[in-house]
Amino acid sequence: MGACQNSYIFLANIGKFANWNVDNLPASKISIEYGTLALQSGTGTIVSDGRGDQGGLNSNLHVDHHNLVVVPIDAATSKFWIISANDGGVGWSQNGGETWVQQSNGMITTQFYGVDKKVGANEYIGGMQDNGTWQSPVGQNASANTNYISRLGGDGFEVIWHPTKTNQIIGSVYNNNIYLSRDGGKTWATADKNINEDGPFITRIGHSPAKPDVLFAVGKNGVWRSTTFGYHPFTGWTKIAIGPGWTIGEDVTNQHNVRVSLANPDIIWAGAGMYKDPNLSLFVSTNGGDAFNAASVYDEVEMGYISGLATHPTNPNEAFALFSFHGAPKILRTMDLGKTWKDISGFGTGTVSTNGFPDVGVNSLLVMPFDTSWIWVGTEIGLFESRDNGTTWAYANNGLPAVSIWQMKTVDNEVIVATHGRGIWTTTIPGSTLGVNNLQPEKIGLKVFPVPSSDVINIGYSDSYEGKVKVTLINMTGKEMLKKEYDKSSESFFETIDVNNIPSGNYSLIINWKGNRVMKKVQVIRN
Repeated sequence: MGACQNSYIFLANIGKFANWNVDNLPASKISIEYGTLALQSGTGTIVSDGRGDQGGLNSNLHVDHHNLVVVPIDAATSKFWIISANDGGVGWSQNGGETWVQQSNGMITTQFYGVDKKVGANEYIGGMQDNGTWQSPVGQNASANTNYISRLGGDGFEVIWHPTKTNQIIGSVYNNNIYLSRDGGKTWATADKNINEDGPFITRIGHSPAKPDVLFAVGKNGVWRSTTFGYHPFTGWTKIAIGPGWTIGEDVTNQHNVRVSLANPDIIWAGAGMYKDPNLSLFVSTNGGDAFNAASVYDEVEMGYISGLATHPTNPNEAFALFSFHGAPKILRTMDLGKTWKDISGFGTGTVSTNGFPDVGVNSLLVMPFDTSWIWVGTEIGLFESRDNGTTWAYANNGLPAVSIWQMKTVDNEVIVATHGRGIWTTTIPGSTLGVNNLQPEKIGLKVFPVPSSDVINIGYSDSYEGKVKVTLINMTGKEMLKKEYDKSSESFFETIDVNNIPSGNYSLIINWKGNRVMKKVQVIRN
């Protein structure tokens, strides 16, 4: 017998609480597979270091890579290119990985979670998937070709531009890491005192232009509130605890959300879903967030986590819970502050919609302030709309790409849309911005006085156009409060509008003529 090259020893081990019975052993077979493996050794080289913790080489390339493609160029010299598909877009190397170019502009594939607009200007800011928070240049009318400016790193989420103190902007990163700029976006400081990262990965910020300094966020035990727009040099955010039904277990989820009623800033909706066992509820406050009460749970179909919340621009009792379950209701509407709910997406107890709504995920909903029977819904496949208050639905097909839509809101006379893959889109209320030339007030020497106003607003400017001029007054939620049309017959334009019937508040004055538009912030104060 030759020398033994390998030996194997098998030891029996009885399981815990088991009894050994030699007369009743299960049939078994033990085999050993053996052979050799060809191993290849090599030396690895770091060719990109987006986080800057491995020497910083090619730090311009995004850190999250999804696909790498090698492109042979010259076999004789072993020359090749590398293309990287990553969370920042597309990067490429023309020298085998020694140096890289990260394509940052021109593709219009940015994934936005949240967006906002500066009141009275065509300037925007938004939070991007794994690409930080970016702002359009100050003092410039943003367009599809605008190069935005990086403001915050990390994953960018919801943002709020203060509607009256427009030098103040809120930006957010994951887990309720919230930042405040008090100089129009140039510099930023933390604005989340007391929160201590108590929040979901996707940071949600509730806000109403009617109470512009008040902000809300969600945590594992309830809702956080700031009454100073995140500025807390001495105190911090206050937690409003919510009891059973706020979470399943103790974890705050990305489904947790908070939204302030567009019709009444003292009504706040918050929560993560609807489920009876285990208990999961939506909650509503009618006293500015001092206390929250559980809404009823929709009982015609078993639901679960929500994918969004929305409110109504004029009816304070109306709100919408959005869902993304396959073959189940997508939009539940309450008309009585959560006492009852009705499915308006046509699924009912079936698995297919009877009124045209698609069986896809839903992220956002917007009721038009100028026509509340017109509802837009942002889905994962694009924009769907109802022109009859939710009775029927159809694909909007209005020029917005068929792309996931995370957030929609109205500012001035615009709807602003945060798409998850095609950047920020806007349209006027109503109609389209196509062909509209947005001018700065200084361009035509616009004078609006007195500011603030109590009874009248005087408007004056000069340009060569003669013809129809439309003047509109829009509130902070996009609702049209006043509309006038004038015949301009000379270079100078001067008119006085009566605002005695306009409530106290902040407004946008919009002047339109022959494809041109100018916006100016105004304030009305009732004596």
